[in-house]
Amino acid sequence: MKPIVVEQEIARPTEIVWEYLENAEHNPEWLSNMRSARWSTEPPVAVGSRYDQLARFLGKDVRTSFEVTALEPGRSITISSLPGSSFPIRITREVEPLGPERTRVRETAEGDSSGFYRVAEPLMRPVVRRNIAQAYRRLKQLLES
Repeated sequence: MKPIVVEQEIARPTEIVWEYLENAEHNPEWLSNMRSARWSTEPPVAVGSRYDQLARFLGKDVRTSFEVTALEPGRSITISSLPGSSFPIRITREVEPLGPERTRVRETAEGDSSGFYRVAEPLMRPVVRRNIAQAYRRLKQLLES
């Protein structure tokens, strides 16, 4: 899948936005269909840290394990699904200060376009983009309230 990039400005200091995004256990609070996310490695978050998540997609439970594959503390984190997970995907979340009380968040999602996903990509791409944009609007509401 070609990368999908979504940006959202949040009226909160970058440090607060980063601390929230870095902790995968917050994911069910702002990602719809997400049921749980639990670290399977001990803190602090570092390259090699792993977590497992349970989501609901098309009426089915989808379990995915992720590993932090790149980390620039306070700036960006990249997570990749592990082999054997439901969907091969890599997500990069970046925060950029826009002032003392404003932050731009950018998510880039890239998936494997082989097999079924190559055929389904034209249908999935707009749905994935819409879902990511909705999630970041929820994140904005949550962090600004």
